Amino acid sequence: MIWFSDLSGHVATFDPDKLLWRPVIDLPALARLPKGNDETYSLSAIFEDKHRVMMFGTNAGLIALNQAHDVCEVFDEKNSPLPDHHVTQIVEDPRGAIWITLCGGIVELEP
Repeated sequence: MIWFSDLSGHVATFDPDKLLWRPVIDLPALARLPKGNDETYSLSAIFEDKHRVMMFGTNAGLIALNQAHDVCEVFDEKNSPLPDHHVTQIVEDPRGAIWITLCGGIVELEP
């Protein structure tokens, strides 16, 4: 399964074996994200952890979508240890820690 997003935050998957596209979510609507001063919204990173939590890095914060429990949360500098709201990348190290890079720094989430 390959995950894709357009510049406005609509997310879809592509199954190369079945040649099948499937729209998944409209992140701005799902997360009720505020639009910035320029009325744009962008998605910069897509990551799935070992617990099937999908994480989406955006210019408005980190969106965590727990697929098992159908729960969506938005994290930014106001409600989490993130130094700012512009997430640029999300990766997992061999220990299982999640590393999030932002315009204002790097944050490690312990496993």
